[in-house]
Amino acid sequence: MKNLLLNAKQEIEYLRRDNEVLRAKVETMDLFALVLRTEPKFRMQGASPDVAWELGEHIKKIEAKDGNTP
Repeated sequence: MKNLLLNAKQEIEYLRRDNEVLRAKVETMDLFALVLRTEPKFRMQGASPDVAWELGEHIKKIEAKDGNTP
């Protein structure tokens, strides 16, 4: 009977260690899944002003006003 109880105790402790490892792996996989799903399904383009284009337009206006060309 004692051997049966010892074997059962060892089996439970072994399974607990395995569960800890598996829990860490599952948490890691859940984190990766969460990160992969955070990318938007569509990309908004043109949502912010094109600063380089605006600067170019202002430069053209200044050059036209001054009569200078680059």
